[in-house]
Amino acid sequence: MAVAKSEIDAIMVSLEVEEETSLFLLLGKDGGINRMGSGAVDNQERSFFIGILQEPLFEQFLKDIPDEVWENLGSVFGSPGDHTGKSCVLKLAFRRGEKEDGIAFVYGSESAGPPELILECVLRFVALTQPWYEAQKEMILSSQPGD
Repeated sequence: MAVAKSEIDAIMVSLEVEEETSLFLLLGKDGGINRMGSGAVDNQERSFFIGILQEPLFEQFLKDIPDEVWENLGSVFGSPGDHTGKSCVLKLAFRRGEKEDGIAFVYGSESAGPPELILECVLRFVALTQPWYEAQKEMILSSQPGD
């Protein structure tokens, strides 16, 4: 499925572990960002943060998405019963107006997961947004009354 990168207005990455969201990250072309979680198998972070980024992270991430993602949009790799460990579903999705295309990987936390290129892509997305995410968490902590 051919998708022109210039048409994409939002990128979403989500990871569910045992049907609980471990990571949700949505980045818009307009700088809008939504993020929850760390992506860890035992994620305990449940605060959901929404904001606007000044940095052009959308463009940085979009240019680094491997060709394999674009070539396999609409595909689901793996199967729910074919894994060891906790059930995991990793999704990458791209919105173009009202249309959304994506790719998903179903695997176990202790079995072979998505290809290395996909993992690197997701880790880069998380790393690009980590400073903003940490600042949001710190802002919440500093606004809470002291002990």
